[in-house]
Amino acid sequence: MNKSLRGPLRYWGMGMTMLMASCSSCMAVGLWDPGLRNGGWRSDFDDPLLGSTARPLVYAETCAYPGIRFALCPTSFRPLPGVTAPPDRFSATNWQDHVTDALGRFWVVGANTEPALHEPCNSGPPNQSEPVGLPNQTVYGLAVEPEGMGVRPARAVLRIALDLRHRPAQLALRPDCEPFDFIPYLGFGAQVDRGAGEPELARIGGQLPEMVWKFSARLESSDAESFSASEGPPAQPKGQHAGVWVEAQWAGHRRWVWIELFNAYDHTEETYFSPWNWAIPESFHFPGAEIVVTSGEALAARCPGFAGALPSTAPDAWMHGDWMSVRIPLDSLFRCVGALYSTDYPGDDSVAVTGMHFWVEVGVRDIDGISGLTSGDYASHLNMAFADVDLVPDGWPVLDDAASLVDVLYADLLHRSPNASERTAALEAATRYGGAALAAQLLDHPESVHSSGVAARLQLIGWGRADDFEQFRRHARGLSESALARHYADQVARDPRFRDRWGSVMDAATVLAMFRDACPLEDEAAQHAQERLALAWSGRVARGLATAGDLLWAVVQHSFDRPRADVRVVQAYAGLAKRMPTSAELSFHLGSEARSAALVEDLYWSPAFRQRFLPDLSDAGPAAQAPSGESWSNGVSSGQVPAPMDATSASDSPGPASVDASTQSFR
Repeated sequence: MNKSLRGPLRYWGMGMTMLMASCSSCMAVGLWDPGLRNGGWRSDFDDPLLGSTARPLVYAETCAYPGIRFALCPTSFRPLPGVTAPPDRFSATNWQDHVTDALGRFWVVGANTEPALHEPCNSGPPNQSEPVGLPNQTVYGLAVEPEGMGVRPARAVLRIALDLRHRPAQLALRPDCEPFDFIPYLGFGAQVDRGAGEPELARIGGQLPEMVWKFSARLESSDAESFSASEGPPAQPKGQHAGVWVEAQWAGHRRWVWIELFNAYDHTEETYFSPWNWAIPESFHFPGAEIVVTSGEALAARCPGFAGALPSTAPDAWMHGDWMSVRIPLDSLFRCVGALYSTDYPGDDSVAVTGMHFWVEVGVRDIDGISGLTSGDYASHLNMAFADVDLVPDGWPVLDDAASLVDVLYADLLHRSPNASERTAALEAATRYGGAALAAQLLDHPESVHSSGVAARLQLIGWGRADDFEQFRRHARGLSESALARHYADQVARDPRFRDRWGSVMDAATVLAMFRDACPLEDEAAQHAQERLALAWSGRVARGLATAGDLLWAVVQHSFDRPRADVRVVQAYAGLAKRMPTSAELSFHLGSEARSAALVEDLYWSPAFRQRFLPDLSDAGPAAQAPSGESWSNGVSSGQVPAPMDATSASDSPGPASVDASTQSFR
């Protein structure tokens, strides 16, 4: 436990900037970027030059935990090879900024190599020891990108990796380094004083509802030897482990719970206390923390009634490579271990949760039997992935309750309740694949295509834009219950917006333009057939045999010959955000295949959808009451979403490199 690449960012950073910017004050509780849809991150220090000759480090004169040598404490500094005093400047700062959020919010990244003050061996200062690249392309690797496969290819995935195989190349460029130890740590998390956007992530304890940190985790690659929970570690294990830590503050101290999720060298069966110093005032870790180290197994042994869902740390439990669901009830967690701190966790009073972080750490070990550290000892890498990251009240309707989520999505997208068999299938889909997968499935359901899909086509074709949410909602609900399409086409055609677009005379040229606009065709024979169809309809209108509404309905039916991505965008916004998309949002989602594919994921994780159900838990008063009925199933999102950021702010650099096939893998 130790503490101006643009590649990791992907296309959704801009899409979620639009969806989130108007809701800067609507998240009274929770993460600023649930689901990692933005994914923007930054290095620890606020000053990019800190730790350089231009801006030397200044250490605190005293340590938070005197007598504790763990980590960074100048008063108990032990000389290192070539370093007799804590260094105040390094050859680089390795500061990186990948922030795309319009309000300046970001995930904070710590890349710390222990010994952190070994200046001849580390290019940068503590927590920025080396540059962060893409996974497996350098020692520190990080990417936030689409999963690219499976049921939810647009799901945002955090991939963090440590690959010690790149260390010998670094050392070759540092002749003054006398290596004797090497333990890189890479963390990625939400921290209130480093980019999280709120003074606290949540409040827990007292009479407040339980808050649950939930996410999916997967081992993507490791060359460590596997063993099961019932077996002992190998004789020469590789020093690899990964997990999370959560920070709460009370009585003037930072208090962490450091939770092991994966461990390739030991069984983490004990819960123990370990204070930690960090004497750099400009770092978000300052001045250190009181840390309790634990794991799923250790928590179960200490608190048999602990209601969290944590996997075994044994490598064998991870080697299948599937996603595993993790749930950490925060108040229950601190109640379980709270007596180990210098001041007990005050469960009867509320406290602030101020940090939640994912981490991987890999320490070099003598595994080749040759004296000293050799290239063979650095043959160790660990790749972890995390997704569906969220912080919500335990069991809260829709956000943490699959049954109510199913009801809401059916009402939003199909305008009805599911029958018994549908409910069973939908619950399984929501539980196994997530709410976004169910939303996408229902959006493409035939009932949706022929209700809200037709309502969207009526406005898009008739008016050239879909901007009347109330009429859309009436039409979509009516079409789901009865055959009123012809009547609704008349309503749209009688609207002044129809005449503004098409004029009042339906001559042959105008009718042909309507057909071509609704359904552009490339095949020459199909174009000729479309021309004949348009000519026939213009004749019927001219002879008084058909109205403009009849014509519009015929054009809408004809438009089904070609898929229309704009229809799906309108359906998704109207169903999930309870409003129509702005012209900027419509253009953004139609801008590329990748943006279209991310549409449902973006909306499902956006404040436009979530704010309909989130409570305000900012006050430490009586437990909030769950919303019910119309107040949560049919709420309307507030605020307008501004235009997207320039597309050049995201990167199209390639994803993570493949792991060397010669290594043993747990995939």
